[in-house]
Amino acid sequence: MSTTKRSFDTAFKLKVVKAAEDHSKHYAAKLFNVNRRRVQEWCAQKEKLQSLTQSGRPSDAKRRRLQGGGRKCINEDIDNAVLHWLQERREAGVRVTGKALKQYALQQHHKNGSQSFKASCGWFYKFKKRHNISFQRSTHVAQKSRAITDDRVDSFLRFVTTQRKRENYDLKDIGNMDETPVWIEMPGKSTLELKGKKEVRMMSTGHEKERITVVLSALADGTKLAPFVLLPGIRPLPKEDIPSGIQVYMCGSRVKSWANEGTTIEWLKWIWGRHVTTRRLLVWDTFRGHMTPAVKDNLRTTHNTDIAYIPGGCTSVLQPADVSWNKPFKNHFAELYDEWMITGPFSYTKAGNRKPPPKATILAWIKQAWGQVTPEIVRKSFKKCGISCSLDGSEDHLFNEDDDGDF
Repeated sequence: MSTTKRSFDTAFKLKVVKAAEDHSKHYAAKLFNVNRRRVQEWCAQKEKLQSLTQSGRPSDAKRRRLQGGGRKCINEDIDNAVLHWLQERREAGVRVTGKALKQYALQQHHKNGSQSFKASCGWFYKFKKRHNISFQRSTHVAQKSRAITDDRVDSFLRFVTTQRKRENYDLKDIGNMDETPVWIEMPGKSTLELKGKKEVRMMSTGHEKERITVVLSALADGTKLAPFVLLPGIRPLPKEDIPSGIQVYMCGSRVKSWANEGTTIEWLKWIWGRHVTTRRLLVWDTFRGHMTPAVKDNLRTTHNTDIAYIPGGCTSVLQPADVSWNKPFKNHFAELYDEWMITGPFSYTKAGNRKPPPKATILAWIKQAWGQVTPEIVRKSFKKCGISCSLDGSEDHLFNEDDDGDF
């Protein structure tokens, strides 16, 4: 008899059971070329197997494993506790990410003395399958990426290469900056949830549309510059509310905290222009606040800086911030927000509504989230965009290299 592992559907098992009843288990095992122990198991499961064929669902007749069959989880009590934790948070409308669930499961197993438990991707997949859980979105916004022509990309890279050969910039003298919107509340659009739920609710304080702008910038050698945060209002924040390593700019009364020519010049003054005298190259997109005569003149005369404009529609390939920094920055910011929604502290209006997180808290989150972007990620991002690859061509293969695991 073959020792190769095989699996059998419900219909086949019932045929074997009938043969065993009509003749004998030994006869059925020999007739269908299966182990006699399997015949004994299927005979004992006859009622369950018959109920599957009578359910009216064609898929049940093809099932190869009964409910509850297969390898058991390491600790059913902890497994159920993790499921209960997920259900509690989803009932409250709190977003639950895969990372958060795995961290909670790891904590519970370690508390129970299961130090060998790793909360691996395989465990996570089987947990979702066991409990009929999937990622679901609260909303869906379809986006179409613009076509990027090779000619525009090649033209930009030729320009950067020519400038580098002409001026011989050090990597510490090549930079990129990007203004990225950060919403006061970032509850996320997807969460783990039991399948079949018609309503997928996310808890918030009702301030999802309020946003600020964070200017992230870094150098090709891996140096990260201080985040430049644009806030609405005139009155400066108390010094104790601003973490070290964060630069805040108040945009004025009744003015949205959006980037423009004025905020760009302020960023050049407070971030780009501090204590640097060597000739440099600044790579950025074609946002209109970057292209005004005043900004160009300021870069040339005050900051001794050459400009490389990324062609429109090409930032997803040529801008280090878009390629590598913004996503981990915003992901970690969202995780900090999710944690705050569970643990607080909270303050409330006179009407009893929960207030959004304080500005001091948001600034602390920005600092922590930017800290998650490592110098190695920054260095790789410039090479992945073809900006800092070796001029002898030995690193050309790094351009647009698919290395998402590091980012």
